[in-house]
Amino acid sequence: MTPKTLPSSPFCPRHAAAFAATLALFALPGAASPAAALDARTDAPPLSYAPGDTATFSFPLSGATAPVWLHWSVRGALATPVPSEGAEPASSGTALVGVGQTLRLLVSRGDPGFAVASAFIATGPDATPLRVSGRTISATAAAGFGAGSLRPIAEPADFDKFWGDFRTRANAIDLSSARLLPAPPADAARLSGCSVRSFRIEIGGGVRPATGWIVVPEHAAASSLPLELRFFDYGDGGRLPVAPADGARVASIQINAHGFELGRDKDYYKAFMTRANNGGHGGGYGFHDAEYANPETAYFAGMVLRGLVAARFAATLPEWNGRDCTATGAGQGAWLATAVASLCDKVSALELDAPWLCGLGGEELQGRLSGWRPLYQPSLRYFDGANFAARVSAPCSLSTGLADSTCPPDAVAAFVNALRGPKTSRWTQNRNHANRVAGTAQEQVVEGELPGR
Repeated sequence: MTPKTLPSSPFCPRHAAAFAATLALFALPGAASPAAALDARTDAPPLSYAPGDTATFSFPLSGATAPVWLHWSVRGALATPVPSEGAEPASSGTALVGVGQTLRLLVSRGDPGFAVASAFIATGPDATPLRVSGRTISATAAAGFGAGSLRPIAEPADFDKFWGDFRTRANAIDLSSARLLPAPPADAARLSGCSVRSFRIEIGGGVRPATGWIVVPEHAAASSLPLELRFFDYGDGGRLPVAPADGARVASIQINAHGFELGRDKDYYKAFMTRANNGGHGGGYGFHDAEYANPETAYFAGMVLRGLVAARFAATLPEWNGRDCTATGAGQGAWLATAVASLCDKVSALELDAPWLCGLGGEELQGRLSGWRPLYQPSLRYFDGANFAARVSAPCSLSTGLADSTCPPDAVAAFVNALRGPKTSRWTQNRNHANRVAGTAQEQVVEGELPGR
């Protein structure tokens, strides 16, 4: 039994005959079972397609006790449902899918880029999302067509001079101004077996100080540990210390992006972020269009400066072995880790997840998938993560979600393509920016260059 497809919503009387014929083949659709679920995958590894190829997107339905309506949509290309029955390619549509059946879409793209297809269970042919326990049941997959050839737009001619000046400023900071304080008892107690302190390093020129946490295993010997530079995603991350990933024995320097004080109450952080976010166009801090008239004073420029100062300070920790230094982060943290790595020769490896602020201007100038980031203007090219990546020769391990609309896959591909050193990238279907993903999600791991270079 195959799904019966109907034109995109709204459902209108001229489709009544098709609707009646469909219901003759299926039991009357009922409310989806709470156990109903959708998966999403492609018929080949997600990044294996060349421009002009046709990818088959599959959305298997499981756990339903009656046929359900699925509404589907595609970004970056058009799709034809299977069987097409003479249907023209479209950007969206609705299908009635039987118990245990699969919705399939044929998608082709002639130029390099990604196509992203999504489906959700609807209440009927009008494509109103069905909510079960307050959530929508949906799935998303992507296919990369010639992903290895994706590149960012041209960087500013003075990119290296611009950031070289920031590196000079960071190197001029007197690290003797650093203040080390014990962590509040409640914060220290969260990390059993660790010595936890905070640091604050003054920066001149009206820029907020570099602040963060030092998390080191108790009784660690001098020169015995690798160093971790940890950066946080967009928001107020870093106001509390966190345990190193997987319980690793490292000297972890955890750098908040804003330079706010540590050990304060929730009201302090709420007020701080309200001030930083106020007036941001389409977002919060860093979304203020006017600030990029002078990119040297932009919010993100201050972040990079604080990160460089904190990295210098981290290299003075007596527990560091002097060799191994990994910069790590997710989203904004991945972007900032890459920026610091491109300007700091101490970084020997990167471990990143879903790097943000990559391929800036791709929507407006290259027809790429849209993401959540500031509105493009030429001075934003100073902050493009792909331009920083082009200056990183250290090994990089990276993971990302193909359903991520904050850091879209074609922007991440431009980032990966720009990296100069050894690289491994993991691409997961049906994984969004919040890292919500089914346990059996389709993945592709690429060692080195992406296909279709």
